[in-house]
Amino acid sequence: MRHRPPALLAHLQQPVTTICRLLRILLSDGRVFGVTTLDRDVTYQGLTYSALNGFDTSIIATDTGLSVDNAEATALVSATVDGITAAMAAAGELDNASWELYIVNWADLTMGHIVLDAGDLGEPARAALPRYRSLRATGQHPGRRSVSA
Repeated sequence: MRHRPPALLAHLQQPVTTICRLLRILLSDGRVFGVTTLDRDVTYQGLTYSALNGFDTSIIATDTGLSVDNAEATALVSATVDGITAAMAAAGELDNASWELYIVNWADLTMGHIVLDAGDLGEPARAALPRYRSLRATGQHPGRRSVSA
């Protein structure tokens, strides 16, 4: 069962919430990047999640059986904004990077987070808008550790 901080769980049960998703990406060389679905940057646990390099998790599929979870995300990248760039994707720097997807209350980050899913990026699709073709869940690589320390 996933850890769900009581304060955040209570917030999620309210009729109006202030939540966003944070995607934490750990490259194989140790660099860490973050992007958010919010329209402004979010600094959480010492990492700034960039809104300028925002993302959309359009497809997240999970199963209670033995099949592997799957997800697809589209990321906006820029050559002029610090963070993940199209050049990094083209150079293969994102290939097989680890990721974790959190949900947080951006108005009160002390509530903690819920890990929605985690895994590795696979090979990002290289198109006009770089897209993570597959966010492979940790279940595909049972020996791999989670991104968080």
